[in-house]
Amino acid sequence: MNPFVGRLIKSSALALFVKIAGAFLSYVMFVALARAMTLEQFGYFSFSFSISVILAKVAVAGQQQVMLRDIARRSTDDTDKQERELITMRSYTTVLLISLILMIALLGYVAAQSNYAPALSWSLVVAALFIPVMAFSELQTSILRAYESVVLGLAPREIIWRVLVCILGFGIMLSLGPVLTAPVGFGLCAFFLAAATLGQSCAAPGTRFWRCAHEWSRLRDKDWLKISAQFSVSTIVTFGAPMLSVVIIGVFLSPVESGAFFAALKSSQTINLVLMATNIIASPLISRHFWKNEMVHVQLVCSYCAGAGTIFAILVFFLFAIAGHSVLGVFGEGYDTAYPELLILSVGYIFNAACGPNGAILEMTKHQHRFMRLILFSNILGVIALPVLTYFFGTIGAASAVSGTLILWNFLAAHAAIKHAHINPTIFGIWRGMALGKKEDAS
Repeated sequence: MNPFVGRLIKSSALALFVKIAGAFLSYVMFVALARAMTLEQFGYFSFSFSISVILAKVAVAGQQQVMLRDIARRSTDDTDKQERELITMRSYTTVLLISLILMIALLGYVAAQSNYAPALSWSLVVAALFIPVMAFSELQTSILRAYESVVLGLAPREIIWRVLVCILGFGIMLSLGPVLTAPVGFGLCAFFLAAATLGQSCAAPGTRFWRCAHEWSRLRDKDWLKISAQFSVSTIVTFGAPMLSVVIIGVFLSPVESGAFFAALKSSQTINLVLMATNIIASPLISRHFWKNEMVHVQLVCSYCAGAGTIFAILVFFLFAIAGHSVLGVFGEGYDTAYPELLILSVGYIFNAACGPNGAILEMTKHQHRFMRLILFSNILGVIALPVLTYFFGTIGAASAVSGTLILWNFLAAHAAIKHAHINPTIFGIWRGMALGKKEDAS
């Protein structure tokens, strides 16, 4: 085995374990919440949660990728310490300001509505308060990933938060408390994440932005705003399109159908579990080796991610094909009606895994503008198709729109990575990675 690949597997093992545990707990968390609420209340929760998470991605404003690229490629010793702190503070300030603006805007919107059900109105109020909590959690995770503090970066949200919510949900199932309404359940989720994020900040000095607030004006980066905007658009659109489908279903159909579709969406996303886990270490490694002109290592990282991710994705798809009704039935009665949607969504996520870390390649190698353009093009088509297909074909149409959009943008991104970054991030790049690895061993 190539020594670099061996180190890569070893370094990713812990990240993979944490991410797998976190993904399992995420699934269990939503199951526990679904069991602790009625199907209608879970529909309200799904609708509000989706809106909040989308707006939190807007609030992060691309700072996750900025941190992964700009921190990871700088020296980890004291040489660049002050500059790293200034970059961190700038990102925190940006996220805080945008979070507050979006929170106030959503609260204003809810106050102007008089025909919403009380449970929905109060869920949206909680959603507004949840925006800065989720945004800060997202940013801190990326900061610590850039510093290669994987466990501290992931554990508070991936493990601790989800365990607390699971305890709450299963406690309700065991009749240790009353059945949750959507706003109460969502509010407790928000409180637990806020506590975990605050604890993480206290444990990691690098995430205490107030330590370098007075130095912010000394940092000069003319391209920061442009690059942040490009990263932001790519992240929002990539992540937001699937979650938007839940919102569209809630608008056109009913809370019951929205809740069932949300369960299918979250289940299908587990197909990309290994790809997401390997991407945790891939982005900073791609940035570091690219800026050192170590292109062999960049290709090896991509080949490893695509290969591991695709094998896992195919195995999970077969599980869904055989036992999908049972998988959805875990959420409770009535959720297994979304079995066809589960399979349709899964096809898109398998293609996503097979295309590997194409977005990371483009964003970490100075081609973020190309990624932004192709993501916008693909998802504009998807957003146009989503309400139309949902209106005429219901949740089947929504699943088809999401899956088709995933396939389109991944194909375009993989093509762009091969053409412009000269790296093949797909499953077919494994042979190139193996050849390069043998060549490096021989030299």
